Amino acid sequence: MTREQFEKYLQEIESTWELDGLKFNPEEKELIRQVCMGEITMEDYDKAVPNLVKK
Repeated sequence: MTREQFEKYLQEIESTWELDGLKFNPEEKELIRQVCMGEITMEDYDKAVPNLVKK
């Protein structure tokens, strides 16, 4: 997946989720991008998410 493809897909997801009042913060977006680009594993993502919630 290219960065451009990721941005397009994430924008589509965000616009749908915003209808329900849900929104990704910049840190969440970056983690999702890293998973999609193969930079981190889902296990790494799962470990990082609780740290975002604590902020």
